[in-house]
Amino acid sequence: MGNWVNKTFHKKISVRAIIYGADLRESVHWVIPNGNEIKVNGASYFVNDKDLTLSVDNVPTYHYVWNVPEPINPYTNRPNYLTAQEYDTAISAGEAKKVFDALPKKGDGNTVITFVLLGVVILAIGVLGYLGYKEIETLRTIIEEIKQKLDIIAGV
Repeated sequence: MGNWVNKTFHKKISVRAIIYGADLRESVHWVIPNGNEIKVNGASYFVNDKDLTLSVDNVPTYHYVWNVPEPINPYTNRPNYLTAQEYDTAISAGEAKKVFDALPKKGDGNTVITFVLLGVVILAIGVLGYLGYKEIETLRTIIEEIKQKLDIIAGV
């Protein structure tokens, strides 16, 4: 209820706090700062001007990581990863293929064992099918003998 009241009636003095949770979700809170801090769900967070960002509707916005009281600035706090241009250059140059080709090949011994076991299973199914076919012929012979004996008994 406090978020709605602050967003609707106290918009000029409220700030938006976006908190990125441990479960990788973000929650948006509208709070009124008390000096250089804000309280969200019983946790205190620092407020400073250097990490302030403005949203599309010119609302002062602070970004926080769950359980870390200092705000982060998404424009300056960047991880040391490749930029989009560097990534595109690496992919177009075929560097990724070279990296994957250089990785040790795993599963060569397992592949041979897998094919051997597959061959044994197919052979076993073939043997069982042949033996089952021979048993069907034996059953047909027994059924014919029973049928002939029944015909003899019924003819009496």
